[in-house]
Amino acid sequence: MVMVMKQWFLLLCFVTLFCFQTLTCAQAQLHPDEADVLRKIVEKMGAKLQKDFTEEDPCRLQRLLIDDIGKPDEQNNTISCSHRDTQGFSHITHIFLKSLSLPGMLPPEFADLTFLQTIDLTRNFFNGTLPKEWTSLQQLNTISLTANRLTGEIPREWGNFANLTYLYASEPGGQPVVRNYPEELGNLTNLTELVLSSNQFVGSLPAALAKMKVLKRFRVSDNSFNGTVPEFIGEWTDLERLFFMLSLFCFAALLKGDVSSGLKGPIPAAVFNLGNLKDLRISDMPGPNFKFPNLSNINNMDNLVLRNLNMSGSILTGIWKTGNTIDLSFNKLGGEINGNIPAPRADFTFLSGNKLTGNIPYSFLKTENSIDFSYNRFAPLSSTCPDDSKLNTYRSFSSENITNGCLIRPSCRNPYRSLHINCGGEDVIINNTWYEGDKFPDTEKGAILNYNNGTKWGFISTGMKINILSTDSTSSMRFPKLYSTARATPLFLTYYAYCMEKGNYTVNLHFAEILFRDDEVPFHKVGRRIFDIYIQESLAKKDFNIKEAANGTGKEIIIPFNATVTDNNNLEIRLYWAGKGTTIVPQRGYYGPLISAISVCPGKLCNLLLVWPSNQLHPNLLWSSHIILNHPFQ
Repeated sequence: MVMVMKQWFLLLCFVTLFCFQTLTCAQAQLHPDEADVLRKIVEKMGAKLQKDFTEEDPCRLQRLLIDDIGKPDEQNNTISCSHRDTQGFSHITHIFLKSLSLPGMLPPEFADLTFLQTIDLTRNFFNGTLPKEWTSLQQLNTISLTANRLTGEIPREWGNFANLTYLYASEPGGQPVVRNYPEELGNLTNLTELVLSSNQFVGSLPAALAKMKVLKRFRVSDNSFNGTVPEFIGEWTDLERLFFMLSLFCFAALLKGDVSSGLKGPIPAAVFNLGNLKDLRISDMPGPNFKFPNLSNINNMDNLVLRNLNMSGSILTGIWKTGNTIDLSFNKLGGEINGNIPAPRADFTFLSGNKLTGNIPYSFLKTENSIDFSYNRFAPLSSTCPDDSKLNTYRSFSSENITNGCLIRPSCRNPYRSLHINCGGEDVIINNTWYEGDKFPDTEKGAILNYNNGTKWGFISTGMKINILSTDSTSSMRFPKLYSTARATPLFLTYYAYCMEKGNYTVNLHFAEILFRDDEVPFHKVGRRIFDIYIQESLAKKDFNIKEAANGTGKEIIIPFNATVTDNNNLEIRLYWAGKGTTIVPQRGYYGPLISAISVCPGKLCNLLLVWPSNQLHPNLLWSSHIILNHPFQ
């Protein structure tokens, strides 16, 4: 009996102690001084409190009760108060306010939250400049301001952060954040991750950056640096991820090796000896020709992108062990691929635009993964072509009579004189003109070929994911059925016709930015889609921005081009992502070309199709193979 009473007493003490601790935790309020600071911060951010902190303490709720705009499943509203003072008050240590579309400015008052360690304001709508006051925060280790609409320069004072380890300030969205890369950032010797893409930097990378000995991630893509790639990058032995994707080039020049960009090669050999690299992405740098590097010191690579670098020689067999992505496009790589090796382990392999010869290895043709062989000089296949849209063999063979990949070019006994495609959508009729639906589905396949022998046109699309975008907000457009869908791709998209009558044509390309909508989630407005347009392999428009051309999103714009079809009866329209613009709005991976529809007519006839009354048939259109009265499927 005594033993039982003792056990009950111990249990009662334990429960009492547990309840007391729980009650104490529940009653830990935010320090009154910090509550006053947080009210000012909320006001500066352009937010509105639903309840005052006297009613709902943010440390207890672990969030801010504020009005926000956006999709709840994409948002992160988290307040962490892990520091407790001797008086029992809590102090804010971490603030995550992501994808909330907050419209104000970056509050200097964050500097008054003495114990703050993390400021993450990714994907909002903040404007203004970066506060110098934040540098007084001795415990701050993480800043993320990616995808806002910030202006001005990175203050030189930001080189004074005592313990900063993560700095993300890419895709500012407003005017250029900086004109020159501040040398003082080299003083941030504790940094392990530095991401400053799409800031429109000019000048050279400061030598002071060599002091960042513990960097693991360095990303400065889509800037305008000059000079050569610094040798000191090869001394960052802890580096795991390196991104120099500048992509300032002309597709027409890719196959000729005539390119121009900011930083120049060659890439220091020491970079390819960094044994901890998992993700290496360098593209579009002119410079002297250099041989394919020896990567034997790098093990377990996840992504290898060496695109458009004036790189020659043969591909070393060790790279086929890369795990996720291999991109060696638009170099001068030649010779044969060893036919006795297994297929690439990577989910996506891009070999487009080289001078590769010999037979495509049998293992490559039978792989379950995606491979782009296009624009090479491989020997024609002796066996049946693989019936697999994951393998892109468009213009990949040396034989002249094989133009569309494995497909033998048919004779053009009855060439046609018009082409109308509703990209990513169904068949539709616009002003008595039949726009054929581009019905190939949304897919995760990376290098994709779609070909329709019945209509004598097709498309190829290259990138990690091929998208069909759609919207219901097209009622204000003149031809909403053409713009309610669009085809998009991360890298390049080519539409081709192979049996058109010789002559001069007008090519009308129809666009509408239906993803970065101005009338929906505010932070989507900072999205920038930039790509190049090529007609018959010649650059027709560089750095095309749909939003700027149409003076807003959700608005249609038709861009006309002239094209000449010669004796080969071929027409090619190519859209190419040149590495510019945002890549994480509305989410990571949304970038690259987008197109809604295509119209090709002789002379200026396409313009008549758009303005002629919809209940009448223009007398000059009776011959068209895509007019309803002579529909090809009838």
